[in-house]
This record gives sequence, C-alpha cells and structure tokens, in this order.
Amino acid sequence: MGVLDGLPPLAEMDAQDRVGQVGFRFVDVDPGAFVRQVLSMMCTVSGPWNLAGEHPEIRAMILDRRAGTLPEGMNLYLTLYCGPSSRIAGPSLMIDRPTGRWRWLLEVAYPPLATLLVLTGDAEPLPLLDISEFTSMTPGGRFDYEALIDVGFGHTLMPGDYRPAGAVRAEAGANAPPG
Repeated sequence: MGVLDGLPPLAEMDAQDRVGQVGFRFVDVDPGAFVRQVLSMMCTVSGPWNLAGEHPEIRAMILDRRAGTLPEGMNLYLTLYCGPSSRIAGPSLMIDRPTGRWRWLLEVAYPPLATLLVLTGDAEPLPLLDISEFTSMTPGGRFDYEALIDVGFGHTLMPGDYRPAGAVRAEAGANAPPG
C-alpha cells in the first residue's frame, strides 16, 4: 500500500490516455511465498483447466514448497491495481482481432495488486512485470526487490485490461459512429 500512497492522485492517473508505470521497491519480501500464494489462487479459479491436476510441477511448488519453473508457454504477471472494481476471471480466451493472435489467461485482480497467468497462446509476451522467475525461489528467502510496474485500473470486464478511464473513453470515442 505504501507504493500506492506515493503515487500521484489516482484521479489524475485514471484520467490519462495510457497505462502509467512507476518504479517501486519492496523491502524484505519473500517472493517464493508470494508466488505460491498467487499460484494457489490461480488453481482455485482455473476451473476446467484443472491447473494443479494437469501440472504436477505447479502442485509440487505449492504443496511441497519446491522451487520450479512454470510449464512451457505459461507466464505470471503482476500489476499495481487501483480498482475501482475487483476481478476474478477463470479461463478466458483473449483474441487480438487485428493480428488474430490469442492467449488463454486467468486473473485475480484485487487492489492493490492484479495477477495474471497466461496459460497458453501464440500472442507476444505481455508488457507487464513478469514474475514467473519467482517460482524458482523457495519460500523463506527474503530480500529487497526493485522493478518498474504498471499502474492499472479495472474499468472493463476484460481480464488483463488495465487501461485507465481516460484510455477507455478515448477508444470508445474513436470507435463511435460518425454523426
């Protein structure tokens, strides 16, 4: 929450036409424990994907606290999340209409953080903070962590859409019929 407290006023950031980024520093954190909590939430919302059942390596990371890597094609992302709504999304197919590229993903977005797990797809990696490497760390290891992170909002129902209200309004205006 301290990172959010240090941001410009949220109303100003939400009025922007693009997602903002900030540098942050988490002090004395346990990325191994954090990522296992995130993965357990993703297993809960994975529904028919049965994440823990289909991927024993993920189940072992969570239950046995083992270091490991996500299966090929999976990536886990983190965003500072300012709401105003929370989103929990089970398996969702996202298609980029202009390119035809696609991805399946899961999302748990509850202020102050949003986590997004890309399950599979042929789309380019997302321009978000990729924390997949945290799975290689066992719980209990503590250190400081610094990175650039997006500051996102939840104005649409679309998982992974962290655009501020200004960007959502700008796109809606650009797509409005003439007249």
